[in-house]
Amino acid sequence: MIRRWRGGAKRQHVNGKRRRGSQSDALSSILDRVNVLLDLDTSDNNKAPENTWIQQKLYLQEQRAAQNLSTLYAMLDRNVVTTQQLLEQRWEYIAQGLDAAELGQALQAQQSKKTMLENQIGALELQILNGRRKVIVSSELSVD
Repeated sequence: MIRRWRGGAKRQHVNGKRRRGSQSDALSSILDRVNVLLDLDTSDNNKAPENTWIQQKLYLQEQRAAQNLSTLYAMLDRNVVTTQQLLEQRWEYIAQGLDAAELGQALQAQQSKKTMLENQIGALELQILNGRRKVIVSSELSVD
């Protein structure tokens, strides 16, 4: 800083400690602002991967449920085929006058297995539908 006195220029001397203190105060306030901005940016970046991770987790759960569902449907189809074969065999036994009691028990076991598979399929389909609703609701909440 330069002051003019009686036609001449004279430099004003400022205490070095005061100047260094004001510089360090300014620097610390700038660093504080930068840290606040970095914290905000970092927290936003952490939320995005977390949301992505949650969506990936839900996607994998849905894929596993779909695989389980296809397995259950395949088991149900095999059950229907086996039941049909047992029914045909039973009719043949009855037509020949043979005892079909064992086939009746096997048919009853197949019917209970079919009921169990249908219940499992229904529960799994409900779980998948509820999972999709949760994903839709959570995605709507994250958009807001």
